[in-house]
Amino acid sequence: MQPATATLAAPKPLPADPEASLAATLPDDADPRVRALGELWLAIRPAPTLLPARRHFDPLRIAPSVLPYLWLLDVLREPRLRFRYRLIGTAHVTPMGADFTGNYLDAVHPTFLESASHADYLSVAAGLPSYRRGKPTFHVDKSYLAMERLALPLAEDGVRVNMLLAITLYTRALHASVTAADQLAARSPASAIPLR
Repeated sequence: MQPATATLAAPKPLPADPEASLAATLPDDADPRVRALGELWLAIRPAPTLLPARRHFDPLRIAPSVLPYLWLLDVLREPRLRFRYRLIGTAHVTPMGADFTGNYLDAVHPTFLESASHADYLSVAAGLPSYRRGKPTFHVDKSYLAMERLALPLAEDGVRVNMLLAITLYTRALHASVTAADQLAARSPASAIPLR
């Protein structure tokens, strides 16, 4: 089966106030690690209306305990828009069942193109940050009940997005006898237990 072709509008620079844009994207109760990545993304922009590039992102500016939750996607636009795993933090290998570095998402995740995550990644590829919290949509072991993700655009030229930088934290079932709904109701998102 041939993957669907996605089209994007011409890339646009960040809004005049990217801090407000990110603040509108992130809820007040976002995990502090998620918020820290968003704040770093704002801090490394080369100019107020330009997106940062991969070269601006120094992993040494992130706490070592956060690095396993980070991942990068290449945004490839020719011959059609596709996303390819460039780097997958070690905390993602267990829930995903493999290290898919170097693979196209639509090739290794059969439901990716129909998932809400695909729509989110298209938005990020158009230059907008994307935040999602809830049930994993397409790619993880079913024992992982919830996730929290922030995906941010990176652009080599400051405008046209060529990479996504993201963090995802997963919450796993604590006890088989407790339902997923019970666990999610009992735990605030900010106190979700990430993989270790």
